Amino acid sequence: MAKKIYKSTKNKIFTGTCGGFGEYFNIDPLFIRMIFIILVFAGTSGIWIYLLAAILMPARPAEDFDQFETEDDEEEYVNMKEKRENGSVDIDDKFDSYFEK
Repeated sequence: MAKKIYKSTKNKIFTGTCGGFGEYFNIDPLFIRMIFIILVFAGTSGIWIYLLAAILMPARPAEDFDQFETEDDEEEYVNMKEKRENGSVDIDDKFDSYFEK
């Protein structure tokens, strides 16, 4: 399957555009951000390119999330998915998970 470019959800400051470029090209998004900043000071092309990319670059589909920040996040996701499939999602579970952290 061909590699696709998406906005980043992990390396996100404004829209995730620079993070998405960084993940796609496998480089630190800081370098992409620096390139955009240089282009902004060289003229307005950096702003226009960034805005165009932010509008055209799709968000990562929910099915593509295969990385979690911690093992607890992955475990919570699996538990919630099982509860949803079984039809036993309790609204209190959702709120409790937010207040436990």
